[in-house]
Amino acid sequence: MALAGGLVATAIGFGSLIVSGVTGFGVGRAVRWGTRGQSQPPFPALAVGVAVGGFAIAFTVVFGTPVPTRGLLPLAYVIGGFFAYRGVEG
Repeated sequence: MALAGGLVATAIGFGSLIVSGVTGFGVGRAVRWGTRGQSQPPFPALAVGVAVGGFAIAFTVVFGTPVPTRGLLPLAYVIGGFFAYRGVEG
């Protein structure tokens, strides 16, 4: 899910920040579902790592580097990670 969201975020322009937030939240909810509702550590960190890792892989595939220089796209890491954390805690 994180990889697919990262690829979609690279394909669209300004809306990529919204896609990264939705993707991060989805990853967080998937981790929460997979752990049967547990939200104590290390599960929030796991969700953030999966979300950020998915974006890093997608950016590396598309741009050849995990740190894209195009517009606001580097903020996808922060937004995706934040909403992944909130998805687990929610």
